Amino acid sequence: MIHPIRDLYLALALLTSGVAAVALGHPAIFDESAHKALHATVAIGALATIIGFFASLNFALAVQITRRMRKSNEVIARWNISPALMQLYVDSEARREGTRPHWRPSGADVENGLEVILAPESVLIGGRLMSAPSSGMQSIRAVRIVSALPPVIEFQTLLYTVTTRGNSERLTTTKGLLRVPAPTMADAETVRRFYQDVIDGVRLIAPRRWKTRVVGGLAVAAFSSMLFVAGLVLGKFTGFSGGPYGPLPDLLIFVSVFGFIGGLIVAFIASRFYATQHRRR
Repeated sequence: MIHPIRDLYLALALLTSGVAAVALGHPAIFDESAHKALHATVAIGALATIIGFFASLNFALAVQITRRMRKSNEVIARWNISPALMQLYVDSEARREGTRPHWRPSGADVENGLEVILAPESVLIGGRLMSAPSSGMQSIRAVRIVSALPPVIEFQTLLYTVTTRGNSERLTTTKGLLRVPAPTMADAETVRRFYQDVIDGVRLIAPRRWKTRVVGGLAVAAFSSMLFVAGLVLGKFTGFSGGPYGPLPDLLIFVSVFGFIGGLIVAFIASRFYATQHRRR
């Protein structure tokens, strides 16, 4: 789970630091004889700028989602857990064994009570946000109610990650839990029923999401095929690297190969997520 506002500030700090580092070391960009430290400063600053830029966009979007959830009347449920119930929840969690959940309450959550908002694909709890779609790189795969005081909505989650082993990379899955306290069993059941319908494919959220990505991946693969042919034809009739167009034919072939493979991979993965999303339709 992320803390949108805090993480946005951290990302902006990284972005600012990266830009400052590039500005400090910019003489090395045009002077190869500059001190090695300046070259390193530019390289590190450029990397920090790229990471900070995309992280800032991601967390800015999370801040917008959080604000929308707090203002919208179209959420599944919203409630506040009193400090007394929060203390009971913390005591119950201390006795529980098993998987450590994605979220654990802070001292402030127990002292001041807890705000919980559940939207169709997002859970906001104690100021922390978690994406909760029914399919994707991170998704929920099951939901149930744990009868306790207070009642607990327990989501089983699945996260796909790319891991490196030796010289090869592989896609691995990590299972997890998100446990959300509810004020009453009726509130918990309302949320459980909604998410169960989403998981079963009875209720679709953003039904065209994965179909659009399948089409997009296939379109990239098709366009890459045309680039490959163009590179071959151009190279054959005008020469490859030594011809009048220089490295352009080789570049077209190189880019087209990666584009073709990448497009097919995106289309395949999106098709699997589409099947998961529409599992009972």
